[in-house]
Amino acid sequence: MSDAPIPHTPLFSDGGASGAGYSELAPYLRCPKEYQLQQVRGVTVPTSQERDYFVVGSLVHAGRNRWLARNCDLGDETWALIKGDLTKVIEGYNLPVGRDVYDVGLRYVTEYVEHWSMRAKPRTLAVEYLLGPTTLDDEDGAEHARTARLDDIGEYPETGGKLAIGELKTTGSSVADCVAEYTLHGQPILQRVLWDRAPQGKAVWGGVDLFVLDVVRKGYQGKRCEFARIPVQVTEQSLAWGSKWLRKAVRESRQVKWDSDVERRISSCTRVSSGRRVPCQYRDLCQHGRSGATGYRLADGGLLTEYIGEVKPWD
Repeated sequence: MSDAPIPHTPLFSDGGASGAGYSELAPYLRCPKEYQLQQVRGVTVPTSQERDYFVVGSLVHAGRNRWLARNCDLGDETWALIKGDLTKVIEGYNLPVGRDVYDVGLRYVTEYVEHWSMRAKPRTLAVEYLLGPTTLDDEDGAEHARTARLDDIGEYPETGGKLAIGELKTTGSSVADCVAEYTLHGQPILQRVLWDRAPQGKAVWGGVDLFVLDVVRKGYQGKRCEFARIPVQVTEQSLAWGSKWLRKAVRESRQVKWDSDVERRISSCTRVSSGRRVPCQYRDLCQHGRSGATGYRLADGGLLTEYIGEVKPWD
């Protein structure tokens, strides 16, 4: 196909985290102590290399969103832009990435484009679209404002052409497991609340209650990826209680300070990730206290063991 002019160009913003979105709040919902260590104290577990699965997910997001922003065009210019975006993702990491990660990411994106280019395409209106900062209630102050960066807004064939928020999910488990996880989840509820309240949402585009989970099951060991687009609805009932639940979590999380005595939820010391159960990265600290601090660092790069020898309280 030639690089003919694209008749409709969706809005396309810069990608990346929104800053005060669901991912920032998620540690508090899992365990307030995890939130304090990660978001307030800035404690990290240093590694010598970025996790490959995380980088691959970022690459698929970048390639997929560029393709949608190009109105699903298949020309050489589009592919040049996609490859350029993938390179920028790799260069954006502070730590080294795996040698073959770029090639794996490009393969996944290529398979994604090949799969969906043979099917009815969405009419994409905006990509990497930012909502907020907006509070979840009129009574909340600016310090409680939240944001959300939507992968895309579009009219999908899977929704009968109705406006929907598209959300890409890359997973190592099954498509069914991914859909089950996000059918009733804090992220789409937060996005829906902000859509209704933020000036960038409903006021511009109209109402929306449908999400399209654009699922990519990763093709490990050279296997071809699996793809599915599943509509999920945020019902008015779940929105009513979900918005109260989120607002409560936002207000409580903003009260967590460096030396706050916060709850540890021992039921969250392990959690499921990519189909397997893994420990919380701060489990050693919770289990052993100061003697378990070896290897951890603060946001400024200093060793945690050196810091907690001088400052109290720590635990």
